[in-house]
Amino acid sequence: MPSKTVEIDVTFNRPNDCAMMVDGKKFSLPSHEKEAEIALRREAGRFSNAIVRGGLSIPYKCFGSSVFLAQQAGFQRVGFIAEPPPKR
Repeated sequence: MPSKTVEIDVTFNRPNDCAMMVDGKKFSLPSHEKEAEIALRREAGRFSNAIVRGGLSIPYKCFGSSVFLAQQAGFQRVGFIAEPPPKR
């Protein structure tokens, strides 16, 4: 299995919509959780590690569900990064 890392972007739209980007496709959580897991399983076949990335304003539940799905998909290592938006 390759040792490269795939990035999974997490977003949040009020009032209660978490979403993740996997391989250029956006999945709303939890409503499209099964589809997201299928896409993550494909990525886990190509990459051994995953990084879940989002801004500081993303609720932990969005990170948590994305990390959990990535773990269930079979990535060997899953981490997350919360960072401020880029400076303009």
